[in-house]
Formats: sequence, structure tokens, C-alpha cells
Amino acid sequence: MKLNTIGLAVAAALAAGGCATTITNATSPDPTGWNAQWRGVGSDTLMKSEIGATMPLRPLAQAGNMYALGPVSGIKGEVAMWDSDPVMGMIVNGKPAIVRNIDAYASWLIWSQVKSWKAVAMPNRVLSYAEVNDVISELAAANGITDPNKPLPFLVKGTIESASVHIVNYQDDGKPMTKEKVGVLKTRFNLSNEPVEVLGFRSSRHATNPGNIHMHARTANAIYHIDEVKLAAGATLYLPER
Repeated sequence: MKLNTIGLAVAAALAAGGCATTITNATSPDPTGWNAQWRGVGSDTLMKSEIGATMPLRPLAQAGNMYALGPVSGIKGEVAMWDSDPVMGMIVNGKPAIVRNIDAYASWLIWSQVKSWKAVAMPNRVLSYAEVNDVISELAAANGITDPNKPLPFLVKGTIESASVHIVNYQDDGKPMTKEKVGVLKTRFNLSNEPVEVLGFRSSRHATNPGNIHMHARTANAIYHIDEVKLAAGATLYLPER
């Protein structure tokens, strides 16, 4: 399914659900083939209390080759769509779990359709969050992806030596969102020596940590938002094939 067709499907789903039909703050048409699009921005979603169901997952899941990140509607989990698989990291019965639901919505979402990926070796040393941020930009530029302002999807496969992660799990009290609430809506965890697949976007609009990247990690039984990380040596970066 092409991006313009996806946009029409998203608009139809939003209209059917009674939501506004402004589809996305989309970038212009892109011949490289991974034109990232988005609906909403994280800081706007939280501080303007725009946490409802604003972006349906079904049209993206049905499109094929889709990769997407964002919070579940109501700030009740982490959306991490790998290859159109509508999976989410959520807290279920007090424990982290992977939930699959094609009819779920996100409060905000950034997505991209990537049909093929190019594997690129990352430096063979332990990398901090800031170093991962820098290495992705360096390797992207070395592989011909030179526009730092263009949102860039990426994957990483490797092992987390240690990491601080969270899953959002907002308990709505009916009152407006405040800065004080932002910290407590996150259920926090620590990972160590954990094999992971990471899905991320380099995008200054959607980075919620210092730097320009936003990353979710998938383990065998959970999906988390990464806050801090030490990535073990030997990881592989995957960039969109040009």
C-alpha cells in the first residue's frame, strides 16, 4: 500500500472514530522511499493533555513494511510496530507484557514504511546513549543519508549491557496533565545482559531524551522505552535501504 493510500485509510479510520481528520505533519514526498510521517508530538501530547485515541494502528498494520513508535492512547503503554506487527509494551497485572492489538490507537505516532534494510556494523565497543545517538548519525552520513533534519527510522540488534527503561502507564485522575505527573506515569525497570531488538527514529521533534533519537527495546517478553543504555560491543545497526 502506498503512502498516499495509507493517508486516505488513516483519514477514514479517524473519521469513523469521530476524530479530526488532519492526518499528519508529513514531510514532503521523498524519493528515497522511507518518508517518515507523524501525527502529534510527544511534548504536545503530554502538556496539552492530548492523550486520547488520535492515531489508529489498523491502516498501518494492513499496509505492510510499517515501523512506528509512540504511546498507546491514554498513555497506557508503548507502541512499537515492527514490520506492520501492531505490538505494544504494556503493564498487565502489574508486570511488563507484549500486547498485540490491531484495533488499538496511539496518542501520538511517528511511522515509516521501509521495505528493505542495510546492515551496518557499529563500533566494537560498549556504547552509551549519547554515543549511540552520535554513531547513528555518523553511520547514516557514511551511507549517504546526509539530511540531519529528515526523520530517520533505524533498527539495532545486539545486547544491552545495562539500561534504564520504562513503560508509560498513566492512571487518569480526570485533571489536566502537569510536569509533576509526567515522571510518575512511568513504570521504571532496569535491564542487564539482555538480548534486544531496538526500533528507533532519529527526529528532533520526537526525541524525548537528550539528543535526537527515540528508541524502544523489545526483549523476549516486553517492550520498553529506553531512557539510558550501555549497548554491548558487537551490535548491528540497520538503516533504510536507499
